[in-house]
Amino acid sequence: FVSLLPRPGGRLDVIWLDGRGMKDGAGQTALMRATFGPDFEPGAEAALDPRTCDCCQTAAVAVGESALVAYRDRSEGELRDIAVVRLASNRVDSPTDLSREGWEMNGCPVNGPAASAEGRDVAVAWFTGAGGRSLVRLAFSSDGGARFGAPLTVSDARPLGRVDVLAVAGGQAFVSWLERVGEGAELRLQRFGADGAAGPALTVATTSLARQSGFP
Repeated sequence: FVSLLPRPGGRLDVIWLDGRGMKDGAGQTALMRATFGPDFEPGAEAALDPRTCDCCQTAAVAVGESALVAYRDRSEGELRDIAVVRLASNRVDSPTDLSREGWEMNGCPVNGPAASAEGRDVAVAWFTGAGGRSLVRLAFSSDGGARFGAPLTVSDARPLGRVDVLAVAGGQAFVSWLERVGEGAELRLQRFGADGAAGPALTVATTSLARQSGFP
């Protein structure tokens, strides 16, 4: 569950979920980061968050000299909501909750967030099953991820999640996700503005409900 992030000076940040703290099904998975130089020699590893969901993919985007990492967190009470960490040029901020849906789940949904940036505009999309409701949600930031607006609901019908997102000019974003339809699923695409204005939901393709259908 690795994210690769180009950094200034020909460096590369590698961000991943690390299971070294897991033993015999106990322990916890950490969100780790290491920076490689232009010669691909690794720098020191550092934990961005010592306890995360075990197998939801991570997402990372560069925003000028800074960067933003989005991932599914895991509290001591098994709440598995989305969090973000900002990597500034000279510091790493503490993780903050992007959403506080309160999705309590004793297991990993294998359904992580997606992130994209256009200039200082950042969009993060994710899936949640909090309260027994399946939702795809989207949040925007206009200041490089320092602050996000209230989340928008992309789909509250029968989404499976498996989201992706692409930020575009004008503070807008295209979101894709899988939606359950009958005995199958559709890959859907929709444009959203930070003000909540939405274009039509387009069906791009049909696929199966099975996990083997993967992540578009």
